[in-house]
Amino acid sequence: MFSKLAFCALLSGVVGVALGCGRENEPPAPPIAVTVSGGGDCLVRANENLNRYMNGGMSDAEVAAFWDCTAQAVRDFRRLTTGSGPNGEYTPAALGRFLTEFFFPDVTLGPDLLRTLMAIKKAVLAGSKETISKNEVDKLLRLIQVLKAASRDLNPFARLVFLRDQALSDAEILRAGGAINTVGARLADWFEREGDEYLFSDLSGLLSQIKSENGRFQDLIPALKRILIAGAPDRIAGDEWRLTAAALSRGYVAFLNLRHVTRGDLNSVLVRPELPSRIQELALILESGVERHPGGRIPGQEFKDLAAAITATGWLPKGAGPTAVHDVWVWLVRRPMSLGEGPDDGTLTLEILRNFTERLGGWRKLQQTDSADFARALKASAPMEWDSQGRIVFRAQGPATWLQRERMVWSFTFIDWIKESYVGSEPDELTTDQITRAAQEILPLLHGFGWMRSTTAKIGAKLLRESDLFTPSSNGDGRSQVHEGRRYLAYVA
Repeated sequence: MFSKLAFCALLSGVVGVALGCGRENEPPAPPIAVTVSGGGDCLVRANENLNRYMNGGMSDAEVAAFWDCTAQAVRDFRRLTTGSGPNGEYTPAALGRFLTEFFFPDVTLGPDLLRTLMAIKKAVLAGSKETISKNEVDKLLRLIQVLKAASRDLNPFARLVFLRDQALSDAEILRAGGAINTVGARLADWFEREGDEYLFSDLSGLLSQIKSENGRFQDLIPALKRILIAGAPDRIAGDEWRLTAAALSRGYVAFLNLRHVTRGDLNSVLVRPELPSRIQELALILESGVERHPGGRIPGQEFKDLAAAITATGWLPKGAGPTAVHDVWVWLVRRPMSLGEGPDDGTLTLEILRNFTERLGGWRKLQQTDSADFARALKASAPMEWDSQGRIVFRAQGPATWLQRERMVWSFTFIDWIKESYVGSEPDELTTDQITRAAQEILPLLHGFGWMRSTTAKIGAKLLRESDLFTPSSNGDGRSQVHEGRRYLAYVA
């Protein structure tokens, strides 16, 4: 319902209010049937066409014909109808009659919902929230051409963009990403030149009116805007439209990339060479947000508000509350992202982000080239080998060299990262007390999401004992050397 209503209000509903109005003191003009060749009434069947488009079922010619048909309908409506205002302006009531007759015959569009649709009209076409002028109808004709070009840009990748299919290759995502960024630039240019501000209070009203569960998302967009764009917390305005479009398009491309690279089982995901690069893309989007904040710092409170907004969506495991989400973020900033030296409230700075992206770059580089530390780690024990299903193979007399080297890269990176987060780069080992301290911090994070039942930090001693005794490189000295931890992690994963 939400996507269809937004589609109608933004694309053709706002303008088509003319269809529901008659000339002053005259009866309404009859509906004008405008059709797409072979496709039926373009306005009456707008919902059907939208579904076909999102499912990749429309050719480029059909997409172009739909928009040409819509533009012709708007021109005819403007020519044949007028509103009841002194200068022929249309009212929200007229908009309601049009949407009810042609898009939602079974829905009552009350004054509160119409008020939120007029706020969208103001954001898209500027002007007043009280009326729609003839000039704004003319402006919509120009917007239709922008939307026509944008929808044709996306059409070859519609099933991927609207999550109907997984990408077949990195190259396909690259091409789709280029189209998404082009569309974002087109829309940003329009809003910056022709649109107006949009208040998040109007967004909340729209979501609460459309469908009850959509209200769960009313705080998410404002929270993301504060982090990624900064500026006023209650609206999008001016050059923020361009920044918002850039952040959304980059973010969605990063999401598609991450969705592609995380397909399959965890072991397959962790050995993919693209994984660190995809995480870096998200970090770079955050970096742009940090740079826009005063002093180059995103306050921890903004991430706390985002945690509450994410929890309200219902996306997380049952029982995971805002505190659990925020605690994970604080731990990430303080430990892995800052190597144990970050703030305790989740505040994010450029220094922290750049340290994080540098570590990701080291992970990516290690997938292609051995470092001296990694070479020493591989020599510290007998070779390990995995079968075609990702299971470790133990041979009485193994080969002289490592097989499937990439399976050790991620465990090498993760163990080094966690070790440095708690004890620094030296020494090259962890004691029982150090592992227990890490467990005391990490276990509550897992409990918050219902991912681990154990509530005792003694698991640290158990992990040390197993890595110290039961891996091909274990030496039983009562401490967990980093090379033992790497093999232990590779084994249990």
